[in-house]
Amino acid sequence: AGLLAVLATGPVRMALEHLPGLFAQRGGIAATAIMLVSPAIVLFLAVRGIHRSRLHQRELRVRIRDQRAADTLAKLDPLTGLLNRRGLMEDVRLVAAETGGHTKALALMLLDLDHFKTVNDIHGHLTGDELIKRVAQRIREICPAEVLIARMGGDEFAIAMDYQPSFEVVVESVATEI
Repeated sequence: AGLLAVLATGPVRMALEHLPGLFAQRGGIAATAIMLVSPAIVLFLAVRGIHRSRLHQRELRVRIRDQRAADTLAKLDPLTGLLNRRGLMEDVRLVAAETGGHTKALALMLLDLDHFKTVNDIHGHLTGDELIKRVAQRIREICPAEVLIARMGGDEFAIAMDYQPSFEVVVESVATEI
């Protein structure tokens, strides 16, 4: 048992030091078997721990990726890729929070496509969806990059932008173009 305790390391050594009578009762064969098996068990447990750690890390990466995807889906309209109502409200709150409590004016334009129901009824929903996508693309082309654009639902869109007196020309230009 003494030789085995000297050769063993870590948890195996601690166990051997607390069980000195074990080897006297079982003789040299048991001591030799434990001496050969114990390092193998320690190696197995170490490899198993590393494998489990890697599995947990992989699972965590997948969960983070899936959560980001869910967050994105919750904020974006799947048809147009624009913000949805919830995404617009969140982004407006973020913009307001960035001002540090200072009042900031916001220009908000609401658009509703006239007679959109008729397009869906006569030409079908695929055509209606295509029209919605084209309108969304046209709004993107017209608006400056820093503007928030959202599809509020159905045939309704919203454009929100910082409103400053010097920005009035841009606001009016976007409104006129649309």
